[in-house]
Amino acid sequence: MNQRLLAIIRIGIGGTFVAAALLKLANVDAFAEEVANYRLMPAGLIPHFVCAVLGTEFVAGAALVIGAKEIGRAHV
Repeated sequence: MNQRLLAIIRIGIGGTFVAAALLKLANVDAFAEEVANYRLMPAGLIPHFVCAVLGTEFVAGAALVIGAKEIGRAHV
């Protein structure tokens, strides 16, 4: 596949992850309430889960945007 097309797709997906994390971060309480509504975990774990989801989503998105895999591959 064309490298330019792959870069565009990678940046698009990464940007979507970052935007989703920032939107959830703007209203963390509503996101935590949505997670709690599923009733899949004890209420005491929900804040930790929400933080983990937001952090993972943001870091994964940022890594895609900056091309962390490509940077790591360059050092091999």
